[in-house]
Formats: sequence, structure tokens, C-alpha cells
Amino acid sequence: MADKPKQLLVEGKSEVHVFSALCEKHSVPETFDIKSAEGIENLLRRIPLDIKRSGIETLGIVIDADYEENGKWLALSDKLKSLGYRVPNEVPLEGLIIDQEDLPRLSVWVMPNNKSRGMLEDFVTYLCPENDKLQPLAKETIAKIKEQGLQLFHDNHTSKATIHTWLAWQETPGLPMGSAIKANFLNNDHPCCLAFVNWLNNSFN
Repeated sequence: MADKPKQLLVEGKSEVHVFSALCEKHSVPETFDIKSAEGIENLLRRIPLDIKRSGIETLGIVIDADYEENGKWLALSDKLKSLGYRVPNEVPLEGLIIDQEDLPRLSVWVMPNNKSRGMLEDFVTYLCPENDKLQPLAKETIAKIKEQGLQLFHDNHTSKATIHTWLAWQETPGLPMGSAIKANFLNNDHPCCLAFVNWLNNSFN
């Protein structure tokens, strides 16, 4: 099947499943493909090829802020500038959309919310139900593992460990994040989620 003229490029398969679930929940028209680049380095390498691909109208890009000082955003910004885009120093809270003559529309969201350090799992953590009693216990459990010197994961992956611990305690234990959204274990009406969905619609529809 031919690629659609509107593409959303993401870092990994988890993003594909989460964003597809959110689009389904919010009835976002299927006017674009969601493509996993399998890592930030591959994503950066793909951008020039995608921008120059015949028939491309819109390229959306989602990256994690991670916990480094603007590391991924600076790398992405430099790449986009080299292609001729006039890129601001920071991504607006509502997400970045650039309409520039002779170039495809460009759209960027930096997980989790265009301002905080973190990644997709931090975004999904925002969607945990308000006053949920298991989330604090999941955080305490991960903290105890660290205190007892049993931690095997990198500190930067604490949010990953926490959200997947929480998911393991749900009615259907261990669902992937996208499936948990479809199963209504997560609140897809959270303001952060609505802002992201609004960015998707403004970018592609």
C-alpha cells in the first residue's frame, strides 16, 4: 500500500500503538500514517528523505524530551534548519506547526508536554485516573527497589518501570499502553492528552 501524503514519524513502536489508540478514542480522521523509525538516530536520518519524498504534504515528528538538556530537540532543530525550515528556539506548549513556502508542512511535538523532561511513559502516566490508589503504591515500590540496591534499570527509565508496574496491577494485568487506553484503564480526556490530540488534528486535518 502506498504511503499517505501525510506522515507522523515517531521513535518507536510503543508510540505507534499509543497514538493509534488515542486517534481511535478521539475519532481523529485517518488521514496520515504513523511510522516508527526504531530510535532517535534513525528518525533523524529519515527526515531529509521523508521531506524530499515525492507527494509528501505534511511531516509530523514526535520525539521524547528525555532527561538531557534539550539534547534531542537541539539535534532535531539543527536537522530541520539544514533543510531550510525556520525553527524557533523552543517548541510552543501547543506543539509546533510550520507552514513554509516550497516545503512540506512540518509539525513537532516533544514528549511529554513540550516543556517537561521525560518521555512517552511520562505522558501516559498523566493519563492515570485522578485519585487512583495504585499509582502511589507503584511509585513506592520502584523507590524501595532503588533503596535496596535492586534496581537493574537506568534512572532515566524510572517512569517506564513505574507505569508498567501500575499496568501489571490492573484488571487485565500487563496490557501494553495502547491496549490500556482502549480498555479505558487510562483517562484519555486528561488536558495533556487533549492538547496532543488537538495538535494532531491541527497538523493533519
